[in-house]
Amino acid sequence: MSRYSGPVLRTLTAVAAAAMAGLSPLAAQPPAGAGAGAIINEFGIHMAYPTRSGSREWNSLHWASGGPRVLSNRDTPFDPTGWSQKRGTGILTIDGQGILRFNGTQPRLYINPYPNGSSNPNLAAQRFRDVEVSVYFRRLHAGGAGFGGLIVGVRSGPMGHGAAGGNDCDATTYYARLRNDGNWDFAKELKHPAAANILLAPAWAGQSLPVGQWIGLRYAVHTVAGGHVRLELWVDRNSAGAGGGNWESLGSYTDSGQWNSDAPGAPTDATGCAYPNDQIVEPGGGVVLLRNSSSESVDLSEYRWLSVREIVAPDSEHLFANGFQ
Repeated sequence: MSRYSGPVLRTLTAVAAAAMAGLSPLAAQPPAGAGAGAIINEFGIHMAYPTRSGSREWNSLHWASGGPRVLSNRDTPFDPTGWSQKRGTGILTIDGQGILRFNGTQPRLYINPYPNGSSNPNLAAQRFRDVEVSVYFRRLHAGGAGFGGLIVGVRSGPMGHGAAGGNDCDATTYYARLRNDGNWDFAKELKHPAAANILLAPAWAGQSLPVGQWIGLRYAVHTVAGGHVRLELWVDRNSAGAGGGNWESLGSYTDSGQWNSDAPGAPTDATGCAYPNDQIVEPGGGVVLLRNSSSESVDLSEYRWLSVREIVAPDSEHLFANGFQ
């Protein structure tokens, strides 16, 4: 279960909902019909898996305080963890009422528990390995790259995506994508910037990703028997989070080292890296990111109710080695 319950959960959820002007508040307790064992997060949204005891969660409750602001690097002093970090090419604006806006050609938000400029795992406050991410997204612009849209990456390295002083071999990211072109897929990036996608399929009955509509994404990645990695993706198409969300499974995939043979048209690339092209990202760098892409510097998308948690999932092997927390 979530580490928040009873009065604490009700207070956190009520604060977040009340701060979001113009948005319908969510239930502060498990939604009707959810059952006594329903697992919900700080925003009243259904979670797939319980939080791992002893881990630290990250969430966007602080977006609903501190007033309007532009992220230039870390969102201090508002983020109580200090982990949220602006990267990429673009402008990230927090409205102080619970919403983050992306503007630009390559905007990125990292949940990066490492000190600035470090990739030393022993210095990370926490690394997300078996992780569940949930977020609500609203597309603002009908353009943008076809592969852009609502994109969440996990197990990334802190210095692997073209960071100054970084190493492109440190990218190591599993992505889930609800794409502007109307498809969904998973993508795997080992060495930046090449990525190979898998399970590409229509998500909106042949239409593009809707504009102006709040859409929920829930993405779980966890290690299973044999050191393989399971990816699972759900979407909430139309509830805007009401009642905890109307979650529909889009699909799942287990990376057992066969990613390139399953996606032969675009194999992953590890040229010059200390691992092979079919490397399983295990345990990975432990960083989570949101990203979008466009050829135009315009307002692309908005985000609310972002939650990142270390989880206990079925068949997961919780082997936390050498400083991995």
